[in-house]
Parts: sequence; C-alpha cells; structure tokens
Amino acid sequence: MTGIAVHPRGPVACARTNGTVTLGDADTREPFRTLDWKAGKLVSVAFAPDGALGAAGTEDGKIIVWDVDL
Repeated sequence: MTGIAVHPRGPVACARTNGTVTLGDADTREPFRTLDWKAGKLVSVAFAPDGALGAAGTEDGKIIVWDVDL
C-alpha cells in the first residue's frame, strides 16, 4: 500500500504498487471494489471534499480522476 484516503461517507481507498485502488469498509476492513486503470505503480490517492471525485497518482506523474460511485 502506498497511499490511503478516507471518503467523506466513510469508505477507505488504498493505492497499491500493483496499479490498483482498493475501496473498503473502514470498520470491517473488508474490500468491496478494486479499480484498475493499467496506469502503472500508484503512489497516492485522494477524494474531493464533497466525495464526488477521486484521484490517484502514479510514480511517473500521471493522474487518474474518476467519478466516485459508492
């Protein structure tokens, strides 16, 4: 795991070195969705303050922005 962010409604996003972002329940630590854009090693993840958008950054400077659908 290389980055972590908490969504305003509670779920947690974890950026991983395998290029995926895993969304999980903060209380149970159970993952419920994995996102993979085949963009390379991810080093960061974040949510907009209103929770509508998520973003992940790669080690070579790419940024992926997505609409969050929980």
